[in-house]
Amino acid sequence: MTPISEFSLVAPGIWRSGHFTEAAQWEYFAGLGGKRAIKLDTLAEDNDSLAAAFGIEVLYHPISTLQQILLGPNDKDFRQAVSEIIPGTIVHCKNGWDRTGLAIGCFRLWQQKWSKNPARAEMDAHGYHEMLLGLTVYWMRQ
Repeated sequence: MTPISEFSLVAPGIWRSGHFTEAAQWEYFAGLGGKRAIKLDTLAEDNDSLAAAFGIEVLYHPISTLQQILLGPNDKDFRQAVSEIIPGTIVHCKNGWDRTGLAIGCFRLWQQKWSKNPARAEMDAHGYHEMLLGLTVYWMRQ
């Protein structure tokens, strides 16, 4: 099995990563107790068609390139995505850096009641790119 980009445990039963590209990766995730994936990238970037073969539900909350660079995510949809982070869930996007970093950072703030500095440090440790102004401005407003 090819290693999964940025695959790591966020909290008991909650993971983050870049794309799964092989059936073996979905099988591994299912074996850990994975039941759902929150997909933050667009269908054009990749698809999660292999997930269903392992009984994994995919919840789509795409954040487009324009939203990353300029507009920021749709607040209502993004808050819905973060509220769906429960045990058995993986949050992912293409590389697991920026959109995923923002979602996990907001999960830390909103659900786990972390303060901003440690949440941001974790985002940075996983490769978050501050130059994506749409995401960064959204983060700053939290």
